[in-house]
Amino acid sequence: MEVEGDFYHHKKLKHMKELGSTEPLLSSDNFSDQQAFQDIDDGQPKITLFRSVAVLTNIITGVGLLGIPYCFCSGLGTNLIVILLIAALSCFSFSILIDCAVSTGIIDYPRLINIAFPKHKLQWIPDLQVVLLFFGGAILYLQFSSSMIISIFNGLRIDFNLNIPDFLTNRWFIVFVIQFVIDFPLVLLKSMSALSFVSLLSVVLIACYIAHSIYYFAKGIHDEGFDPDNKLVVFGFDLKHILPSLAVQATSYTCHPSIFPTLVKLERPTKFRLNLVMILVTLAASVLYLVGGIIPYLTLFSDILDPVVLNYYKNTLFTTVIKACYSVILILTAPMLIFTCRLSFHNLIFKSPMNTLKHNLLGISILILAALIAVTVTKVSLVYSILGGICAPLLVYIFPSLYFLRICKDGSKVKKIFSIVSLVVGILFIPVCLYDAIKSIISSIKE
Repeated sequence: MEVEGDFYHHKKLKHMKELGSTEPLLSSDNFSDQQAFQDIDDGQPKITLFRSVAVLTNIITGVGLLGIPYCFCSGLGTNLIVILLIAALSCFSFSILIDCAVSTGIIDYPRLINIAFPKHKLQWIPDLQVVLLFFGGAILYLQFSSSMIISIFNGLRIDFNLNIPDFLTNRWFIVFVIQFVIDFPLVLLKSMSALSFVSLLSVVLIACYIAHSIYYFAKGIHDEGFDPDNKLVVFGFDLKHILPSLAVQATSYTCHPSIFPTLVKLERPTKFRLNLVMILVTLAASVLYLVGGIIPYLTLFSDILDPVVLNYYKNTLFTTVIKACYSVILILTAPMLIFTCRLSFHNLIFKSPMNTLKHNLLGISILILAALIAVTVTKVSLVYSILGGICAPLLVYIFPSLYFLRICKDGSKVKKIFSIVSLVVGILFIPVCLYDAIKSIISSIKE
């Protein structure tokens, strides 16, 4: 029997005469009999506004929250402005994607390109970008998490003189015993509604990470005063620091392919509530980036040498616990990336609708492959920076702008102008992101 998850079939809404309608846009009443879907997650058919915000914020921040303090090393004021501008552009791109969905009745990110360019078969392009970015993200999350767990056990062995067995620092053991056991049941969940409960735990763990940052900031001021060595940089214009920070920030709000699998489950999904979710997601992510970026920077300053800020705190018991918490965050976020990756991978490979067997086999296969690469490939972050440098600007800025300009031809002139601006920004971000990645690859080859 074929069963339907959140987003497996091509779903269409009844075309709304007024985009500002307060009637639910995504309710089953808006589907024809042939287009209606049978929800396989009968126990949790809807997702609350809070859980929607939590799951999408979790996808956005993820490993990026660790890298933002490194960005501030190129200038606190400079990066504050950049984050706010990128947040505004990202929120705008969320808005125009919702406009396109309401206008066409298609609530599937990759399939919107079929309406934007009806004479060409181009859906494989956004589907491929989603697979590359989200599969690469899952690999990166597993690898970062395993590296953090290894550093935890090594720290316990060296700094606390504990007798830690060698197998606990073996990456194969960590990935295929610890991480795989946690993620295996999660990749079998068939809706973002079910996964959103997992994101609530991530919210608690992120709060612990922020508390850790605030504690050591306050402790530093108490012990030594604020910036005793005058390391604070307010506005920096050194391209050697600015370009790497831009490469990190360019991908910092990437959750666009995941918004429809989440919003389709939203309680009372009016256009207002859809936009409200995305505004709250942008605000939540921005607050986390600002607090989680500025406070560690004002604590460690130029001692932060790479985008994993937890490596630069003294190895205390509190920091060890927070490393463990953040490892869990990354492990729990990987299935959310795999969920979206699986949808686009299915679109690329199969013409028939998704069913339970394919859902499970694809999820398990993607998880196993991601785990194998996380263990065996040491330069994943470099490869991902190249993929992210191409795919993220396309998915966040370029495709949404093209969709809106091609689909909503009667839309607001202001939105059309900002769509063009977003399109240009996305194009400019690609060489910026690739510059730092290629530079890192050249440096590693020379070594």
